[in-house]
Amino acid sequence: MKQQKLSRRMAKWLLHRLHDYTPAPYAPSAIRTAVIFIPRLIGDGMATFPALRALQARGVERIIVIASESNKALFQPLATNGDIELHSVPALRDTRTLKTVARQLRQQYGRVDLCIDASLKDSTATISFIGALKARNNIQMSGSPMRCYAQVSQRAVNMYQAGESVPICWAALMHDADIADVEARFELPIPQPIVQQVKAFTRPLGRYIALNLDGSTADKQLSIEKGALLAQQLWEYYQLPMIMLCSPQGEGKAHALSQHYEHVIVPDLPRSLHHSAALVADSALTVTPDTSLLHVASAHNIPVIGIYRRYNGHWVPLSESSIMIITEGSVDQVTTADIQYAMHKVNAGGHT
Repeated sequence: MKQQKLSRRMAKWLLHRLHDYTPAPYAPSAIRTAVIFIPRLIGDGMATFPALRALQARGVERIIVIASESNKALFQPLATNGDIELHSVPALRDTRTLKTVARQLRQQYGRVDLCIDASLKDSTATISFIGALKARNNIQMSGSPMRCYAQVSQRAVNMYQAGESVPICWAALMHDADIADVEARFELPIPQPIVQQVKAFTRPLGRYIALNLDGSTADKQLSIEKGALLAQQLWEYYQLPMIMLCSPQGEGKAHALSQHYEHVIVPDLPRSLHHSAALVADSALTVTPDTSLLHVASAHNIPVIGIYRRYNGHWVPLSESSIMIITEGSVDQVTTADIQYAMHKVNAGGHT
């Protein structure tokens, strides 16, 4: 075991040596072209918006986002508006594609002024991308020892390693890097036509609860039985209709609940990230496992009950009125007592 750990450390050291380089003197006033490297999940992308907004506030002329297939839809409205240039790669581990994209950017734009490494991982793929891009400067929160990263990041690195909320860490880093002071918040831009479409659907309902049963993995998914328990308790406590948030894969559970409870509604809307986000943004309360929709609620300061497998300070809800239910296992272990306590706490905030 010790030999394996030593071998891994040596391999990482060699990888750093192979891809590291000496950066230019750090000069935020000279940033004209910047890359945000975030080929991860939707929530990771939402948390990176303080960095993107700081670059915009600084007046950076060209902002290039390297997203994944998983989170590129998050950035698409900004690309459509011409605010950013968007590239996507299959996944963070696709080292070959990442190196190709980095070299293409160098060929097209010359040496990029700044790369914001938002991967949060000192991984082989990240090291390879940074080494292939060779931006004049890089900033990060992964704690990488490579010298190509500007020495402005240590406070944010320490905050992240101590478990602070990711958007708060990014806002701190933007301040320390002298780029701009921005609000620490999640964001998910929603195209205005979708906002209007959703409002037209929800207007006749008045105030409603947005209810989601599914996260990205099996231990973040609520069963139909727990969904029924939630729906019954929410109705008894709040007396508000519930709109189900679901992907095409989750429609079966959503329709099953709507057939048993007349106050549970499956919306006649497209099953897209932005439609679900618009439903959350217009709700009186959102109830969901730990997933990107919870962070959409935070982005719009919507009261939220989040059901978590375990505590993780990086991804706590940032809404003023919010509570986390920690199940210490699958979220389907949530109990009646958990739900009752959470509803009382959120209701005490006076938002619902």
